[in-house]
Amino acid sequence: MGGHSHVAVGITAQGTRSRGLFLFDLSAIPENAVVTSVTITFDLQAIPRADLTGNSHSIHRVLTAWGEGSKSGNLGAPATAGEATWLHSAHPAIWQTAGGDFAAEPSATQVLGPSPGVFTMNSTPALIADVQSWLADSSRNFGWLLKVTDETPTLTARRFSSSETPNGALLKIEYSASLPELRFTSIERSGDNVVIRWSGGRTTAALQRAAAIDGGWIEISPGNAGEFTEAITGDRAFYRLVEE
Repeated sequence: MGGHSHVAVGITAQGTRSRGLFLFDLSAIPENAVVTSVTITFDLQAIPRADLTGNSHSIHRVLTAWGEGSKSGNLGAPATAGEATWLHSAHPAIWQTAGGDFAAEPSATQVLGPSPGVFTMNSTPALIADVQSWLADSSRNFGWLLKVTDETPTLTARRFSSSETPNGALLKIEYSASLPELRFTSIERSGDNVVIRWSGGRTTAALQRAAAIDGGWIEISPGNAGEFTEAITGDRAFYRLVEE
């Protein structure tokens, strides 16, 4: 069902189980970010039966890479290469445990529902730790698995809007990130030239030069180039970096 408009989660009247896989791209977040809050919002679609109460759902960190696939329809379709199923992480590769390889301890547990409606799984230290670990090592980001906390009762099946709709799951991350210090990394002579290198700071920084340390500064290299070379013309010169 990787290409369908909803992700099935829960137990049907016939006792069949479904679990949902959710993966988010974190590449826009700086690697040095300190995560302070993580929430996940789900859109529950209407279901063809009375739904007066929600059910407790748990979200778990996935431990194995998996493939989304492209099948659709309420019952899905047989998997082809690279698609995840109850038995397969990415067909024909199989999960170590049928139903998905995931951390036994949930990262968060919360009542979602009744449907239809929009519901948010609140931030927990474990959700924050998941995201923080993925920022440190993106190769381990396999996302989360969503399941009904108690998979014993029937009639708990719900439809969560997928990324094939405008209302797919929404991950909200709050974080702080300090910029590396703006500083010179080297100043060296190369023949009749001086080569100056620097790093850090904001997106732009200007290199300035003066004949005396107490004034007369002129800008010689705008922007965050990180390196500047100029001819040596006197006995001494002073350089400084200015954030813009």
